[in-house]
This record gives sequence, C-alpha cells and structure tokens, in this order.
Amino acid sequence: MNRTIMEKIDSFSDLRDRARHKARASRIPRLQVVYAAIAAEADRQVRNLRRATRELEEEAL
Repeated sequence: MNRTIMEKIDSFSDLRDRARHKARASRIPRLQVVYAAIAAEADRQVRNLRRATRELEEEAL
C-alpha cells in the first residue's frame, strides 16, 4: 500500500476517533450532531481510500 495513502487513512482514522470522542463528551446537542457528522464523513473517507487501494492492488496483479 502506498505510504501516502496509509498516512491519509491514519489521519482520517484519528480525526474520526477524536470527533467520536468529542461527540460523546459534549453536553451541547448541536455540537454532538456536528461531531457525529464529522466522524461519519471521516469514516466514509477511510472506507473509500481502503476500497480504492484494494482495487489498485488487484489491478497490479
């Protein structure tokens, strides 16, 4: 797997985890929703990058 892609996946994973933590820790409902949306988008990005990487690796075979 390309190092740059791995770094992006790690970055989005960290963002997702921090946003989930802040969503749980926040006492303000609107902020909970915002942080949950950020976590969901970061999770989608991680899945998309992993899928694209898997497809590239399959093409290389």
